[in-house]
Amino acid sequence: MARAVPEGARTACRRAVLVVVMAGVAGCVPQPRTFIARDQKPFVRGDSTAPGPFRVAVLPLANYSTDHDAPQRLTLTLLNELARIPGIEVVDPGAVDAALTKEPWTLLDRMPPDVADRIGAELHADALLVGALLEYGVRDGADGRVPQVSVALRLARTPGSRIVWSAVHGRDGADGEWLFGMGRVNATDQLAAEVVREALRPLAVAAAEAHQPRVGSLERK
Repeated sequence: MARAVPEGARTACRRAVLVVVMAGVAGCVPQPRTFIARDQKPFVRGDSTAPGPFRVAVLPLANYSTDHDAPQRLTLTLLNELARIPGIEVVDPGAVDAALTKEPWTLLDRMPPDVADRIGAELHADALLVGALLEYGVRDGADGRVPQVSVALRLARTPGSRIVWSAVHGRDGADGEWLFGMGRVNATDQLAAEVVREALRPLAVAAAEAHQPRVGSLERK
């Protein structure tokens, strides 16, 4: 004769199964493909004695999607996420626009080093964030329309255009869905914000580590 299972045990079992299922689904969500330069202090100002944070100028994204206005919306998300990273100062977008009007080059995701150096000097920027919006739209799914977003970004030091960080990341609104629609992202703008946040996370960690004072420097004080 089978013994009755206490309600507390059944609840614990259900929770355990739920955790296993969620962990398995979380592993299916694509992760950004990133590169970070670990040598020569990539997120320290060129003149290490110069006061102030690491200045980053965000250039307009090249648009390879079918949405004409999407790069502007994604750039705003980039500006907001970068501004939250300790040790990074975002150059005023108006100053960036003014500097770009002085340069005839329009392929901003394929900028020659000399053009990048002139823009960096004009903005007093330690690095330029450039890239492209590869996809921003929706696909027809079995149970409705599903957003898709993908980007390619890179951070280039100025002068010199040395790449110190890059990321390629893409998400589908259904890639985190696991049960009864839970985990699904239905809004393209929300998915874009998640893509940007996930792509920038390794950069945020590296920049924050570089911004932390060393123990030796604190002792000297």
